[in-house]
Amino acid sequence: MKQNYTFVVLKKELTDIFRDRKTVFSSLILPVVLYIVMFSLMGNGVSDMMGGGDKNTVVALSGEAARADVRTFLETHVFEDTPGISLTVSKDPLAAMDSEAVTLVLSMDAEAAANLLDGAPAKVDIVYHDQKNASTAAVEYLQSVLNRYNDESMRAALWSMGIDPNALFPLSMEITAYTAATGNGAESGGGHMILAMLLPMLMSVFLVVGGMATAVDLFAGEKERHTLEPLLCTRAGRGSILTGKYLAVTIFSLISTAVMALGLYGGMLVNPNLFSFGMDTGGGLSLDAAALALSILLLFLMSATYAGLHVALSTYARNIKEASTYGSFLMIVGMLPTFATMYSQAGDIKMWMMACPVLNVVGALKMLLGGILRYDMLLVAIGVSVVFLLLVLGLTRWMFRKERFLFRV
Repeated sequence: MKQNYTFVVLKKELTDIFRDRKTVFSSLILPVVLYIVMFSLMGNGVSDMMGGGDKNTVVALSGEAARADVRTFLETHVFEDTPGISLTVSKDPLAAMDSEAVTLVLSMDAEAAANLLDGAPAKVDIVYHDQKNASTAAVEYLQSVLNRYNDESMRAALWSMGIDPNALFPLSMEITAYTAATGNGAESGGGHMILAMLLPMLMSVFLVVGGMATAVDLFAGEKERHTLEPLLCTRAGRGSILTGKYLAVTIFSLISTAVMALGLYGGMLVNPNLFSFGMDTGGGLSLDAAALALSILLLFLMSATYAGLHVALSTYARNIKEASTYGSFLMIVGMLPTFATMYSQAGDIKMWMMACPVLNVVGALKMLLGGILRYDMLLVAIGVSVVFLLLVLGLTRWMFRKERFLFRV
């Protein structure tokens, strides 16, 4: 009876992989640190871009707005009890804004200044720097402050004339979000929508990249080092060699993907604005346990499928350079479904998408993050992924038994 050497090959390959300190550091340790640092910096940039106008907005007064009486009126009437806004006078306000000494410039002509002090309609000119995040965010905040002042002044004037300001708005609106998962009244924050847009794309990249380098080294690398022929002459059959190497690639791919996801999660913990872009996340993200388990199973199946594809391409390739080229092409092709559905929301996912490899994983993640529980769609996605995995493994096994693929020259 022929002995099965699959686990012998698997143990040998895993030992070689984890014995290489450079591989362990670059593939398992460095990504955690880099992702935490990178996503934290991205989150800080998002925070600066999307908000902060109410924290430290310095408005330089120019023209007639710089007069002492006009400035006093602005401070005591328009910007009274307004956090984050301070007024100053600058000789060269545009240069001061360019050097970030001031955030915005507010100017008025003589007629506008006189009207403002008399309580008549007045026009102010606001200049912001369109290449600085702080100035771009501040101009929106300043607009909201001025609109609030206009609204309060209008209401005060109407009440003084005995007119109820609400009579000017005969039709009021109340807008409520609806989701199929929780019914009418459910609120879905904008941050969750952004998370559902970006996270599936990142996970698809992690899955396709995770085992690529390992597969290239274990197959095309063996060819280039001329160690594949001696390995095939051992007592281990080709089936055991292929299965052991494939399992090693799959295991390392799963570990690498988990490490990258851990680094992503660490970055989110350090800076929660990473995927929210300063938007409301609806009071936290709640995930259904069963749907989460099925989605993780889909990720596992897709990781195993990508490992099989990398093994097949690396088996076909003549050397490491050629195998890396094929792997890069596979990465681009695998990302196409992700970009095609990048702006789709959870409710846009259709049943036919669950029958498409890669696309079904992206759709499942979007539904999970969107709170839509369609177990029938998840089960279809799992079934299709299993069939696709078996086809890939069948192709890989067939190629590994053909001399014309193993020893291409």
